[in-house]
Order: sequence, then structure tokens, then C-alpha cells
Amino acid sequence: MQGSPFSFLASAIAATLGVSIESILVDISEIKRRVASLDAAINTCSTFCETGDSTIAMNIHLCAEDTRTAIIKTIKDVKTIPSPVTVSDGVRVLNSVNSLKPLVLEALRRVVAKKPILQSLGRKSIMTYVTEDLIELNLTTSALQDALISRAPAQLLQEANAIKVEIDNAFAVAIAALNRVKE
Repeated sequence: MQGSPFSFLASAIAATLGVSIESILVDISEIKRRVASLDAAINTCSTFCETGDSTIAMNIHLCAEDTRTAIIKTIKDVKTIPSPVTVSDGVRVLNSVNSLKPLVLEALRRVVAKKPILQSLGRKSIMTYVTEDLIELNLTTSALQDALISRAPAQLLQEANAIKVEIDNAFAVAIAALNRVKE
């Protein structure tokens, strides 16, 4: 039995409407999990001094790519939810982002702190990878923040924008620090 054009349209609409605030919250939880993995990979960087093992740098790169992939998925999902969301849903999303923010800030702080160790390998390509990953994560994170803010109710815009500014500033500081020539 062949489906009618109406049933096809109904299926397409149902699939599009399948993304909900709950889905966004799950997506943000996944980003949080991946940022924690990235931070753990950055933290293992101290073994560089002892082993000179560049596989740790590759692990950082792969974790950064996994994080970026999760952020891109979330952006796509956010763009499908109706705008603006309710205040109560907006608060839930803000709370979720606020729980993610300290992990992001710590990972950025940690990667800057590990710069001397990364430089000690004497391979410019490792610093280039890390810096490029940071730039890409900054771009996708900013795009996610913009998407979330575009769906936020007016009552939450000030707080949402404040979070964006704090995270954007932390990325700017980290990128600038990694781009500075070894002193």
C-alpha cells in the first residue's frame, strides 16, 4: 500500500517537531560530558614532559572534535524549536548552560596552563592543532549561544547574553594566550 502525500507530509512534520526542550537538555548534557572528556585529556598533558608522547595531543584533538560535533548537533536541534520558548523552558535551558559553563571555563584555563608543556615538545604542529581546535570550538560555541539566545524569551535575554559574553571572553583570552610566541 502506497502512502498518500498527506501521510508523507504528516510524517515530515512529526519528525521536525520531534525536537523539544527535553532534547535540547539532553544535547547540552552530551556537550557537558564531552567537555569533561576534553578537560580530562588536557589534564593528562602533564605526562608530555616525561614521555614526549604526542598521542596525548592527538587525544586532545579528537576530544575537541567530538565536542564540536555535539555542539553542531545541538545547534541544528535548537534551530528546529519554536521561538521564543516559554520562560519556564528558557530557565531550564539557562540552568543547563550554567551547569556547563564552569567546565568550559576550566578547560580553557587548563589548556592555557598546559601551553608550556605543549611547547616543550618542540613540534609546532601540536600547538597549531590545539589552537585551531580552540578557534573551531569558539566558533561553534558562539553559534550555539546565538541559536539559544534567538529562541530565548525576552525576560531571559540579559542573563543569556551575560553568559555568552563571559564564555566568549574566556575563549578570546585562551586563544590569545596560545597564539603568543613562546617567551
